[in-house]
Amino acid sequence: MAGAQRIAFKYLPLSKEHLYRKLVVKSRKIFRLWGLLPFAILLLGIFFILRYPTDRDTLKVFYHSGTNVFELLKTFDHFRNDPDPRKMEAAKYLIRNMDLYYHRENPYSDMVIRWAAKQNDLDKEELEQAIAGIKMSWDSMRNEHKTIKIRDCRRIKSEMLIGHIDQAFSIWDRSPWKRHFSFEQFCDHLLSYKTNHAKPRLWLEDYSNKYRWIFDSIGMERDLQESISLAFEVTETPFRSYYLDIGRHLDPLEMEALLTGDCTVHADWRGYVMRSLGAPVGNIYTPVWANKAWGHHWNIWMDKEGIWNEIKAREDESIPGKVFLHHFGKQKSSFRAIAEKEGLSERDIPPHLMPWNISDVTGQVVPASDLTFDLTAHPPQSNPFVYLATWGKIS
Repeated sequence: MAGAQRIAFKYLPLSKEHLYRKLVVKSRKIFRLWGLLPFAILLLGIFFILRYPTDRDTLKVFYHSGTNVFELLKTFDHFRNDPDPRKMEAAKYLIRNMDLYYHRENPYSDMVIRWAAKQNDLDKEELEQAIAGIKMSWDSMRNEHKTIKIRDCRRIKSEMLIGHIDQAFSIWDRSPWKRHFSFEQFCDHLLSYKTNHAKPRLWLEDYSNKYRWIFDSIGMERDLQESISLAFEVTETPFRSYYLDIGRHLDPLEMEALLTGDCTVHADWRGYVMRSLGAPVGNIYTPVWANKAWGHHWNIWMDKEGIWNEIKAREDESIPGKVFLHHFGKQKSSFRAIAEKEGLSERDIPPHLMPWNISDVTGQVVPASDLTFDLTAHPPQSNPFVYLATWGKIS
């Protein structure tokens, strides 16, 4: 009976006075905890600053990566205690510049690529007939599925980054070029996990195993230029005579499977092959030929003196106006960087001069001289940049 009374008493309604006291006690505990919150945030901030890079570009990548930021942090954590400290620096370099890169996805594009990869036995005429027969259904499907732009930092996985960095160093450490070039040159021209708008995926080790015979057949003791010449000859891939409209750019791995694509994709693919061999090869382009109405992308390679050279690079009759080199990271000499210092906006820069990661290498690729002259009229204020290229013999 006594126990029943205690239970009944326990569930009697509290008086207003008791309820008030209970609320005061609980609110005091809550305020004590909230008082510790700024201190806890400060400790977390100090921990983050001491553990991870916090420069402006890296923080920008962290911001744009959303919930995928934990994949980037896992990459840093993996290399923190690595015996080779260069790998941590390589991870910092890739992630710091990752905000420049994105790729496009479209179910329609993937369907077209899967279909085209199975048509290797068709000749040009049969292939064109097959394309014409299904083009109508493709067009309707393309309208239903919109191409979406995805930042690399929002999708890339730590396993992919870690695997690529490990493979890049493995290839670099056995490369005959290693003794000639600095770590900075390695990062800029050999560490890249992709070019342009390709999907980020592992390819380096597979390509290294597939094309290593090129250098093995010559021998490491031979001249580097001879090795490069053979590699360029092997990568003169015979293209099939069609170019599929898939709603986005082909990436180098897709180009190799389909044997179709333009000069941009071919230069990217050749860059993949050469990087897999530890050879410093760059992708260059001219927005417009000096004697033609279109531009071109091709490759150059760096010799042991650090000088860029062409090998079977372009048509003999084609004369570049200006030549720009693609880097993986941002360049202080890029027009975009210059525009930012001058307080200019993105719309003030011509599209082909827009990227952060290009530099003008005209004089290193073709004979060039600086000219000084006065403009007869001031350029319009709306066009702060003037694209000027001259060619021909100068007396």
